[in-house]
Amino acid sequence: MRKSAVLGVIAALFVSGAASAQTTLKTWLGNSADDEFGYAIRNCGDVNNDGRDDVIVGARWDDQNGANSGTVTVYSGLNYTQLYAYKGDTAYDRLGTSVTGLGDINNDGFADYAAGADGDDNSGSGSGSVRVWSGKTGAVMFTASGPTADDAFGTSIAAAGDVNSDGFGDIIVGAPGVDTNGFAAGMARVISGVNGATLYTFNGAAISDYFGTSVAGLGDVNNDGFSDVAVGAPYADPSGAASGQVRVFSGKTGAVLYTLNGSVAADNFGASLANAGDVNNDGTADVIVGAPYGDGPAAESGVAKVFNGKNGALLRTFTGDSATDLFGSSVGSAGDVDADGFDDVIVGSIWDDISGVSSGSAKVFSGKLGLQIFTFSGSAAQQQFGAQVSTAGDVNNDGFDDLLVSAYLDDTNGHDAGLVRVISPLPFPTGTYCQGKVNSAGCLPVIATSGTAKASGTSAFTISATKIVAQKSGLLFYGFAPANLPFQGGTLCVDPPTRRTPAQNSGSSGTGCTGSFSMNFNAFIQGGGDPQLVAGQEVYAQYYFRDVSSTAGLTNAVSFTINP
Repeated sequence: MRKSAVLGVIAALFVSGAASAQTTLKTWLGNSADDEFGYAIRNCGDVNNDGRDDVIVGARWDDQNGANSGTVTVYSGLNYTQLYAYKGDTAYDRLGTSVTGLGDINNDGFADYAAGADGDDNSGSGSGSVRVWSGKTGAVMFTASGPTADDAFGTSIAAAGDVNSDGFGDIIVGAPGVDTNGFAAGMARVISGVNGATLYTFNGAAISDYFGTSVAGLGDVNNDGFSDVAVGAPYADPSGAASGQVRVFSGKTGAVLYTLNGSVAADNFGASLANAGDVNNDGTADVIVGAPYGDGPAAESGVAKVFNGKNGALLRTFTGDSATDLFGSSVGSAGDVDADGFDDVIVGSIWDDISGVSSGSAKVFSGKLGLQIFTFSGSAAQQQFGAQVSTAGDVNNDGFDDLLVSAYLDDTNGHDAGLVRVISPLPFPTGTYCQGKVNSAGCLPVIATSGTAKASGTSAFTISATKIVAQKSGLLFYGFAPANLPFQGGTLCVDPPTRRTPAQNSGSSGTGCTGSFSMNFNAFIQGGGDPQLVAGQEVYAQYYFRDVSSTAGLTNAVSFTINP
């Protein structure tokens, strides 16, 4: 109870490491102006069965088979080379509007994949289609088409898991232009991974709901042996015009399991939607929903919410930093990037201005504590980095999940040619948080770090403290969660139970605040004194010394995750 009561305060005090601390593994660029390469991105699973996860990218406005015919490219996670490339059939098909990995839906040992072409004309102008390919051969397995003109079938697509429990993975497809329940009420269809046959059709409730703008497969959230699915309707009106809605459906019966509603008018809740992974580590996948026009700390700063997959209970709320950031433009699972046993989430913010107007950003949040772990920023104004976000899986086979972020309006290879970036979370950043205590000599002691915390190797990771009262005994104490608790006139920044390093005198032949502390924490990690100090462990540490009359002298605190 104590920990949960202070997490909101901690989140406000916590300062994450800079984006530059992480490693860009690969950047792919669109071929030419207006391709919008990266309009859709996803982890593709192990397509070529080489032990590495691969990546699929859509460029909906590529013109290789006519204007805006679109392309889809599958890249190797092993060496980032192209494995397969596909073109839309004709002009304005927009193949690559959506993409997804499907897992091995035909049980041949190779992961398969699919893409949507929402402008395809198979059943009338703009009826849309979805194409499914074999990872083993690259051949088309089947094509499913929207039923009527202007349906925009294939606007969204996701692996649905085994919805009908026949031993083969299925697919969910959104068609927000369907008019069954009124103009653009929308539709989502679950189709068989065996042959594309329709398993379920779900319809939007009212005119202009645009139900099917986003879809997600959730796995078996109600534990009945059948995989379940979710569908977003960002213009539905449950809490005011365009407040937005997401409905979660049973794979066994097709019935609604629960409904999630946007908070107020114009939130566009459900504009983005994804399986969040198991954020709360209860054995069931959870749901993340973006409301990019939601008002967090400022108008249209944007909101993303994580809900319990079992019952729809709210688990986490994240918000953009500033007005019109449009945080929540895209959402996804980040995998377990810090290897702490809890899946993390990633959220795109396309109008964030960190590197110029609408340069964009993508932020990763811890599933375990809800704290921000990373920020990845765009590099130029109007780039809208974070337009799409996803886990990449562990493409470099280092034991930690990597990340995919796109900026389909990037101009490196021409206006809106687009880019996709594969990012490793390593090395994990360090950060400082909390508040130190002014000591008896009138100084505010400060903690700092240098280097990278590592479970192996010879490099140093130095934790130091300065402005310490001279000739005082002190020590570094640490734990595995932050806190913000009153303690002897200061703040205890590490959640008990805490652990400690050996005592050390602050030294100095002078007086006042001339004392200091320094230790190589990597030597402590690798010395084996604490078996919990392993790669992926999050650590929160603070320096304590005996001030006048044995009262506590306290620095602020440092946070870090141990690298391999």
